Amino acid sequence: MKAEGASIQSRLLRAIVVTQVVAGLLAGTLTYLLVRAELLRQLDKSLKTQAGLITALVSCDEGKIELDPLPPDLTQFGAKSRGGYFEISTDDGVRVIASANLPGSTRPELLVDPLQGNEGEAAVDCRLPSGRPGRGVSRWFTPHDESTTQPVAAKILRLVVAVDREPVDESIGQVATLFAISVAVMTLVVVLVARWLIGRQLQPLRAMAATAQQITPTTLETRLPTHGLPAELTPIAQRLNELLQRLQTAFAAEQRFTASIAHELRTPVAELRSLADVAARWPEDAAAQRQLSAGAPEVAARMTRMVETLLAVARGKSLVANPGPVDLAALIRQRVAVVVVADKPRPILQLPESLTLSTDAGLLTPLLDNLLANAIEYVTVAGGVAIELTTGPLPRLVIENDCAALSESQLAVISEPFWRADESRTGMQHLGLGLTMVNLYAAALGVSVGITLPTPTRFRVEVRWA
Repeated sequence: MKAEGASIQSRLLRAIVVTQVVAGLLAGTLTYLLVRAELLRQLDKSLKTQAGLITALVSCDEGKIELDPLPPDLTQFGAKSRGGYFEISTDDGVRVIASANLPGSTRPELLVDPLQGNEGEAAVDCRLPSGRPGRGVSRWFTPHDESTTQPVAAKILRLVVAVDREPVDESIGQVATLFAISVAVMTLVVVLVARWLIGRQLQPLRAMAATAQQITPTTLETRLPTHGLPAELTPIAQRLNELLQRLQTAFAAEQRFTASIAHELRTPVAELRSLADVAARWPEDAAAQRQLSAGAPEVAARMTRMVETLLAVARGKSLVANPGPVDLAALIRQRVAVVVVADKPRPILQLPESLTLSTDAGLLTPLLDNLLANAIEYVTVAGGVAIELTTGPLPRLVIENDCAALSESQLAVISEPFWRADESRTGMQHLGLGLTMVNLYAAALGVSVGITLPTPTRFRVEVRWA
């Protein structure tokens, strides 16, 4: 199984931490280099100042180089000091004067000689006689004549002033440590703050994910929240909500189709079962066997037509009637015989002997079955259902039945899908689709269906042929 990827929060947090560490290291390194350069510049400036003071104390008297006593601010070059050294030598390297703490031939060793020729001044790292690292300034100068205070042109000397750089290195090290601690503390603070901020900003996304996990085929009306989402995620949530709307519509259509199939096939299945029961009970009765042989294919064909009709409706297609001559009076008698069950009172029929119309028997049969089934289902007394068919240029079929008390407001919604006056009737025989299917068949047949309440407990359906 493929491992799950890291969360958005961990990825963002990792990216922020890496960015912070890199930025902190770059900023710390740059700052460290700038501070180091500034500390060395200040040290070099101090060394050059000291070198200037020392060269001012050097004079030439009758060809002899002399050094006046050092002032108090140059005591670091005293005999007991190990912090600073200076040496004055000729251009060929012969020592002329040195600080009191620089005995013998020892001298500061410049790591790099930056001066070319016998002029100029430069600061460079060096190694002190004690072996410690130091910082030195090398300068070429010409001493002044003691008697004239003018430079002695023939004398060009070199002064090297060097001091221990440990204090500066310690300061640089403290700066480096301080910045390392600052970067670490700042990284920790950034991690904590970023974790909190990212978690807060991702809260709408978590809410959307939690909502998505709760969506099931029975809760397709749920929609993903879009409030508070980033601009990049809002279109995604909107498209997903549109997809959920389409899924909800498709599931609802499938449920309506399934309910319609169950509702419409109820009567032909019961009719087919009745034929089979009669044939099974009297297997030697030739009439029963002929009735089964003739009736079963007819019922099966009607069921096939019903299924095809409902499939066409489910796919958004209009029903198309195939008219032909149909004896309406005979068809009503046949459907009453099929629909009326043994424990229900038989309806009162007022039908002519025959009434032939040009209509579609395949659509008219389920229309009559639904009207008759609804009327007979709720009747409780003999004569509670009355069926009347009138002849003339415009035939009219009227079906009345006793019912529980209904109101005009209920009458306005009685044809809506899945509506029931008694919500406790939730069995497959009471799907609330009968009148919905009647309207569907009536529209295809070109007939009108009117529903009225002569009294609150008397239900009347009138079908008119144009």
